Amino acid sequence: MIRVELETTAAEAQIQAPTATIAREVEVNAEHAHDAFNAAAEAAKSKGPALTGSNPSTLHPSALEQFEEQAHQKTEAAVAEGHHDIDELKATATGYVEQAKQIAASALSTAQVPIL
Repeated sequence: MIRVELETTAAEAQIQAPTATIAREVEVNAEHAHDAFNAAAEAAKSKGPALTGSNPSTLHPSALEQFEEQAHQKTEAAVAEGHHDIDELKATATGYVEQAKQIAASALSTAQVPIL
């Protein structure tokens, strides 16, 4: 069930990513988290109850919870960076549009000046 939640969360983050690059970064981060979780689970399994204990402590997050948080933080950072990039592109595009309007207005006023 936890794996399904992670995959669903990663898929949602990919869908909501503003660019394909950020979506790919989300996918890569999810893959890294999944691989790290599997490695941690195998290591814990090999150590047995002496390492894992019989009752997980609520004071210390599990390896999965730590990896989920790390993946979430990386995803949020990637999305924020994408939003910032989009805002910069919008500002640049707006500047170009304004510049084009000024050039067109200047050309129009120059064309309307009577030739003597």
